[in-house]
Amino acid sequence: MNAFGIWHYLALLLELCVPSYALRLVRRFGAQQVGGFLIIAFFSLAVIHGINPFKASPGSGTALAVLYAGASILLLIGMGHTETLCVQRQQARLEEEKLREKLDAEARERADDLLKIRQEMAQEIVRLQQQLETISVSERQYRLLFTQSPHPMWIFDLRSGRILAGNLAALEQYGFTQQEFTSLAAKDLVARDSVQAFQADAAKPCVAGESRGIWQHRRKDRTMLQAEVMAMDMRFGDCPARLIFAEDIAPRIARETALCESERMRVLRRVAEGVAYHFGHILSVVEGQAGLLMGGPESIASSDHVSQVLAETKRGTALVRQLLAVAGCDSIQTEPVELNSYILQKQALLARLIPQRIRLELRLAENLPPALADLRLLEQILLNLVLNAKTAVPECGTIDIETGAIWIDNLPARGRPSITAKSGHFIRLTVRDNGSGMSREVRQHLYEPFFTTREDGRAMGLGLATVHGAVKQLGGWVECATELHHGTEFNVYLPAAPLKPYSATKAEAAIPPETRETILLIETNDQVRDLARHILQRNGYKVIEADSPQTAALLLEAQAQNVEVLLTDLNFPDGTTGTELAEQIRRVNPQLKVVYSSGALSPDDTEPGILTDAKLLMKPYTPDRLLQAVASCLKN
Repeated sequence: MNAFGIWHYLALLLELCVPSYALRLVRRFGAQQVGGFLIIAFFSLAVIHGINPFKASPGSGTALAVLYAGASILLLIGMGHTETLCVQRQQARLEEEKLREKLDAEARERADDLLKIRQEMAQEIVRLQQQLETISVSERQYRLLFTQSPHPMWIFDLRSGRILAGNLAALEQYGFTQQEFTSLAAKDLVARDSVQAFQADAAKPCVAGESRGIWQHRRKDRTMLQAEVMAMDMRFGDCPARLIFAEDIAPRIARETALCESERMRVLRRVAEGVAYHFGHILSVVEGQAGLLMGGPESIASSDHVSQVLAETKRGTALVRQLLAVAGCDSIQTEPVELNSYILQKQALLARLIPQRIRLELRLAENLPPALADLRLLEQILLNLVLNAKTAVPECGTIDIETGAIWIDNLPARGRPSITAKSGHFIRLTVRDNGSGMSREVRQHLYEPFFTTREDGRAMGLGLATVHGAVKQLGGWVECATELHHGTEFNVYLPAAPLKPYSATKAEAAIPPETRETILLIETNDQVRDLARHILQRNGYKVIEADSPQTAALLLEAQAQNVEVLLTDLNFPDGTTGTELAEQIRRVNPQLKVVYSSGALSPDDTEPGILTDAKLLMKPYTPDRLLQAVASCLKN
């Protein structure tokens, strides 16, 4: 094989490699990427082949074969470079796609993160809005609770001491407007002698609510009040502040005092009821028997011993009445009393009670309406006030008794804030002296039973306590104005009664009835029952006696129609009441007259309707009072 043949076959071989390489490029990279290059390459090769038949000269075969081989090599080299470029482009595209996918993933991730952040921000915005709304509601509630709280509260700046705010209760308690209150310093509300102590207390921290004791605070009108202070440190705006709870303890002290007084009076009432019940029975027997002896033969009636028994019995009876009046459980039978006439009637008695060195002066108001009072209690009130005034005037002095009328319109009684008088007309009885007066310590025990300033042992300390209990039972109150070494004035207020004035005539003596009425006597005490039976029988009455309601019920089965008067205890030891027994008998005998007897009255016994169409006879009673009660009952 010559040189021409080698180059010819080499060129042919290279030309055969070109299509296969081109096909490989097309399959690998696609016609879109390498198609243009291949078209140009094959077109160039075709041009070379097309030139050969026309341009070839003899002996040029080898050169053409070399040219074909060189062109094919160049074409293969170009295809190799094309492949390399395409590979690089493909790798770059793959890397670009990977990078794009990575960026897309990162973008999606960031988008998801941003979405989450957006959702969280939205939730946070909602939460913040809710918090703002809650804070706004809490602030409104706080302001409402602070402003409308019934407990006086105010806030002051711990640095400057200036008052920052005060609620309505504090403004009302201290008497300031809001503008006036916030223009003050905290020390301006404290008593002058306590300012340094307050400033020292304000310097002490107070993290939680703490009691700061009782302080003297000043109102706008310069009056003082006792305030129990609670304090708590807080932030008010941007400054450290202290919240003060300042409650006036005067009403609480008044309530506690009233409760103690009520409890003391309850115990005293029970003691008085017990004494009146047992001691009254004893005095009834003694006084009744002595009264019977006084009505006997002249030798017995003139006996000094009987007179002394009667006198001491009356003193014991008066003591029982005084105890009942102190306890407010005495029986009362109110009626219209012309107070001026009553005082004039008692003037001679009052003059005998006081020594000649003391002058008694009367200043009685003209056209004074009658007072609604019980004569026996009114006598105790007047006598005890005059005796108390006499004791307060050790040397020459004056005791004035005045009367007057006043209109009350639901105002608390002066000096007695726990008492609120009802609207209406009241009659005022004033007893005034220019004696020694009373100190503050004595005034604190003014109406306390058994309290006395006398050291001779003769005073029992029941005078003013009796006055207080009696006036309270009559629906009035007592006011006292006193100053040490400058005298004392007592004002007694009794309800006015526009009824028929009291006529100070002597009660008619009991007249024995012409007919012989039948009286059912029910008395648990044997001695009192025997005495009452004896007195009634001696005056012509027919008596059916029983020692208990049960015995009376057995007797009434046959005698209910014949009984005209029922004389019974108001209360029995077994819990039965005389009113129940009277109602039971009246079902059979509607015309029955009733006389109740009692040593002491409970609050239930004084309710309206208990004594309707009935008479009340208080123990101990004399024969005359017993007969008078029965005769008065029969007349009605």
